[in-house]
Amino acid sequence: ALHTRTTHVNQPCSCDEEMNATADAGSSSYDADLVPYAMACFGLALLWFILPSLVALRDARTFRKVLEAGSSITPIQIEGLSQLAVEGCKITGTALVASIEHIVFGPDGKPLVKVVAGGLGKVSGLLATIHPGDFIAVHPCMPEKDYSFAALQTWTVDVVVEGHKHKCDIRKYVLEPESDGLPQVTYIFVDHPILQQRPDGGIYLAPQSARATLIFWSVWNQAVGKLIDRLNPVVYHCPDFHSAMAVLYLENPLPVIGILHNAEYQGVIGQQLLKLHFKKLGEIFNVAADRLEKDICVDGQFNMLKPLVQYVLRHQRGYGIAAVSKNYALEAQQKHNVLWPLPEVRGIENCMIESERGPMLKQILKEMAESGNDDFIARKLKAKASQQKEFKLNVDPSAKMFVFLGRWVKQKGMDYIADVTEWMMKTHPKAQLLMIGPPGDCYGRYSAAKLNRLAAGGQYDGRLFVAAKFMSVSEELKLACDFCLMPSRDEPFGYVDIEFGWYGALTVGAFRGGLGKIPGFYYQISNGDSSANMRSALKMAISAAMTCEQRVVDGMIAEARKSSFPQSQWQHEMCDLYEIAMNSFTPGESHLSPGSERKVKRQETHRVWITSTHSEAIQARAESIRMSRIETVFSEKQSVAAPRSHPEFLRQDVTDDDLQGYLDRHLADPSERNFTCDEIMKLCNLECERDKVEDGTIRYLMKEWHGIVLFDISTCAAFVSGPIVSAVFTKKLLPQCTTSEFDLALSLTKVFSCILWTMLSRYIQPNLLMSFAALSRLLPLLVAYLGASEWAVGLCIGLVSAGDLVFLYFNFMCIIVEDIARLSFQMGILITISRAFSFVPEFLYYIPDGLSYAFQCVCAVLFVLMPALVALKAPPCYRQSNMPDWQFGFLRYSLLGSRGRVLLCFLGWSFAASIASNSNTFMLTWRKSLDRFQGYEDPYNMRYTMATVTTPCLGLVFFGLVLWKFPDYTMPLLRAFSCFMLPTAALRLLVMFVLQTRTDAANLFDVMALISYLAEAMQTIAFNIASVAVLANRWRFVAYFCVSSLVISGGNAISTVLFGGVVGDRCSKLTEDTASLGDVAYKTFLVALAPYILAFLVCARAYFLFDREAVPTLLSSRAARMMEFMVPLRPENPILADDRLESVKKTSTRMVETTTQDEIVAFSHSAVVPPAPIEARRPATPSGGAGLMRLFWRSSKVEPSSP
Repeated sequence: ALHTRTTHVNQPCSCDEEMNATADAGSSSYDADLVPYAMACFGLALLWFILPSLVALRDARTFRKVLEAGSSITPIQIEGLSQLAVEGCKITGTALVASIEHIVFGPDGKPLVKVVAGGLGKVSGLLATIHPGDFIAVHPCMPEKDYSFAALQTWTVDVVVEGHKHKCDIRKYVLEPESDGLPQVTYIFVDHPILQQRPDGGIYLAPQSARATLIFWSVWNQAVGKLIDRLNPVVYHCPDFHSAMAVLYLENPLPVIGILHNAEYQGVIGQQLLKLHFKKLGEIFNVAADRLEKDICVDGQFNMLKPLVQYVLRHQRGYGIAAVSKNYALEAQQKHNVLWPLPEVRGIENCMIESERGPMLKQILKEMAESGNDDFIARKLKAKASQQKEFKLNVDPSAKMFVFLGRWVKQKGMDYIADVTEWMMKTHPKAQLLMIGPPGDCYGRYSAAKLNRLAAGGQYDGRLFVAAKFMSVSEELKLACDFCLMPSRDEPFGYVDIEFGWYGALTVGAFRGGLGKIPGFYYQISNGDSSANMRSALKMAISAAMTCEQRVVDGMIAEARKSSFPQSQWQHEMCDLYEIAMNSFTPGESHLSPGSERKVKRQETHRVWITSTHSEAIQARAESIRMSRIETVFSEKQSVAAPRSHPEFLRQDVTDDDLQGYLDRHLADPSERNFTCDEIMKLCNLECERDKVEDGTIRYLMKEWHGIVLFDISTCAAFVSGPIVSAVFTKKLLPQCTTSEFDLALSLTKVFSCILWTMLSRYIQPNLLMSFAALSRLLPLLVAYLGASEWAVGLCIGLVSAGDLVFLYFNFMCIIVEDIARLSFQMGILITISRAFSFVPEFLYYIPDGLSYAFQCVCAVLFVLMPALVALKAPPCYRQSNMPDWQFGFLRYSLLGSRGRVLLCFLGWSFAASIASNSNTFMLTWRKSLDRFQGYEDPYNMRYTMATVTTPCLGLVFFGLVLWKFPDYTMPLLRAFSCFMLPTAALRLLVMFVLQTRTDAANLFDVMALISYLAEAMQTIAFNIASVAVLANRWRFVAYFCVSSLVISGGNAISTVLFGGVVGDRCSKLTEDTASLGDVAYKTFLVALAPYILAFLVCARAYFLFDREAVPTLLSSRAARMMEFMVPLRPENPILADDRLESVKKTSTRMVETTTQDEIVAFSHSAVVPPAPIEARRPATPSGGAGLMRLFWRSSKVEPSSP
């Protein structure tokens, strides 16, 4: 046992002879009758660890499954709805669409102008064919493009920038419909030198913080707003953030819809904005500074999407925002806090018109139809041999060709492919890989360098082809490939997977956003912020594709070829969105003309149906303007332009051009070739920021030591040393720090101190506030030497200890590229270490007064003066990033249950556990009384105190290493140990209740207490990391931590009063007889039992909500519903023959096949009737560790019903 007793009492304490006899008898080793007690206690301890471990194992097995979709997954199949009518629909009236990217076609169907960087450009071109009604398309004139086909108008649009008026020329071109089924498109082009000045000829300017970029957006959005008022459309259609600020300039409000083609881009400036910044921005955008701060600021940052959200909230009750796929719409609203106030973000699945099938594919389908022989697989093999020769690959019909074709950018997960390529080549000798496309950012250049180095090595000649450049490829390549790689970080819809799927190439990628709609192999994301986890998941998906039986792959190819995304469904959903926006619209007042009514009566609108003849006309125009999604990707080699020179008033964001030199240097360093892209980008960003600083001391503090910035190390040390400094400085007052008056004063003071320090973080420069918080630690030392009452000591320590929060609020701000999982881990470690150091005051009891003075001097220098001086030399990011607001919006959404329900559960857990926290004080008193009955006057000697400190640290180190080394299991472990671990203090209470009057069982209690401290450290770090992962924002963390501190302090105050009233009177009688021991143990256990049970139940509820709110594991309700269909059933026959497969398809039965050869499972689902409850479809689960599921969706067709 760790507890060693060495000092006997010379004089008996206030006990009778019977107690001394008991002490002599208890000094021996364990009696035989203690064995059952020991077994019961260790059984309880196992329960504390086994329950969360089993839950974590179950979650890990769930996430480490690769979903194999055997057929296209349409919204109809998922939601159990009726099939939409073949006929489309349209609205009367004219809509106005404003976008930067555009494709303009002439009467002959040939493009006159093409300005495309991604999917938005493709959609803008398709609108001329499929938009449900006439519309006006507003676009800016781009440099080096010929707009002479559009007539120059006699009228202009006036905009004001920085007090200067600018006149924008207007050009107009009308594309007349060839038949009644097509929309009339009126193109309006805005021409001005500011819109034309692009130094590199790109589409979008960067960085966003540049003055020239802001002026560009001001001119563009003001022009769009003025055109809306002049042209008087019935509704404004705003795609993405580029034209969202136009609503700020509307004199006559109108219904507005917003379509998010990529919600990751919102026109955000990363810097925290101050009052002086808003004043300058107001001059640029010609908007009052106070209104700009209200309508365009999110978490203190400039956000161009915010005005659109505010507009629909003000005029349309929050309705009218949509995304380009249903699953992505749910994910976007869960992830991006700018969308949280909205009641919904609708999902409108993009369409893929049939004319997008290429000429070669149409010819193949025609020949197969004429001959009646489906030889598609044979044609694929022939095309494979041809393409293998063309790209100098080994001609092998049994090889599996993987391809990535497109721009190499971060969002597409290019770095994941580059990191797993060597593993793929070594593990699967039959795998061949083609990587084609131009690098679009630093992640693409990293991938190009790594793949080129691998290809140049010659080890994989004939199996690896790399072309990191624009390269025109034939249609035959799509037919030749077996798999298309799409490990996207975010994919709003995805056209590439459809295009390859039509040619029989299955998708291998992430089950995220719009992906999963085409047959393929999809991995689930359990920790999206961890590169290691994403690489591991991608490897699993590749292995699943390589080892899948060919007959199964052939069946999936057949289903992929039949996948369809008709424009009629898209038109219905667009009409629904238009009608919702119009029906919910209320004009209100114009911000530009307060108190005025609408000046113009806008057109009324209604829905009409399109006949089949009209649909044929749509197909005819679509055929004439068909353009491959892959072609649009390469249509603009440079999509981002550098702004022209202007004097800047904001700290400039780091751009890819700024990082290019740093990236090249790191990629050329042989010692860093094993670094991941995220690690290299972190180094590049830090070096770039450091080179902008002139002060030598600040530059030194921005250097890294083992991956952590030196200034951050100083901040971390200042935070975790808080409990040590308070204990050392108040050693003289240690006896006063154990009274109930002190505890109550400390709890109440922390309530107000947390608010005070958080309020100061809003108005005082962060580095100055940290310096002040460090110097305030000298206040307890002053109080200690002046002498004070229990209340004064409690007030002083409560005020100073709350100041430690400042070092947590403003930490790790030097890291610009940092995933939330790692930041959560770092902050969780800090909070746990700080709580572990709360045991330090126990050491001070054994330190002589002379030595304690030396400790005080050391602490004053290391943890007070040094942090205060270092904070004065803080890097630039610590000088400008004040807390922007109180995050009342986030707290409101949490209370209403629309967001942050996990955090509500965590707050409930904290409050319930804090109510029972005072049980530890009485449990400690009970424990000391056991030793006094045994005749030892000093039970808590140095060795025991050290054990109580080191044991939590050991648990912290162990659990931290597990999370660090096994990223695939990080989130399952965090979720299980934070939500399903029983309250660890309850373990000590149970042991105390079991032992009660056993004075000879002190050693047993000590061992169990140390085990509980070990578990407590694991639960604390899991709890803290999980909280930060859900918050996913520094300022939301500040608001939540402040509220959490208030809740815990309030609970502690209640606990002091509650336990003092119920158990306090018995503690004074503990040394009188052994019966008082049992009485204290029983009452303490009884009072604490209800709060601990409530804490566990509340936290267990968070388990079921965690995936919906934690950013690294984000899983929308729609994705979860899709996974519900993957419940395995055990068939009677373990082997699925081809004829059985056909019979199952005929009966519209979905089947799931596991990776094991002897287990094949199936389940049924009607095409029209909604699926039965899960319980009704859940028979016995197959045995064995099936880590892979293959899903065959219904292949029978359903007759369409009426609209």
